[in-house]
Amino acid sequence: MMEVDFPSRNPYLESDYIAGRMKKALEACDDYEKYMDSIVAIQKRLPDVKILVLAYENTVEEIGVDRFIDFSGTDRGKHFESSEEHRTVFFHLPDPEAFVYS
Repeated sequence: MMEVDFPSRNPYLESDYIAGRMKKALEACDDYEKYMDSIVAIQKRLPDVKILVLAYENTVEEIGVDRFIDFSGTDRGKHFESSEEHRTVFFHLPDPEAFVYS
């Protein structure tokens, strides 16, 4: 299993190190579409590896909830879990052949 985190503009649960890496990632590229494309590419290149995607609620809101669900390749919420306490969302990507991502 591989965990992939979307960088967040407010990574309040992360250590200083991870928060700093997220900040640098967003400075290098703040286009979430490119992150989604990259995650899909990883899944397609490593079809036998389960990928756990983690995103803060504020990141999902910035991407757009409907767009984020479309990206996930899942039926609304079928593979999603969330933490109200931490306001995070995570899900397992489905089979890479299931992506109808555009």
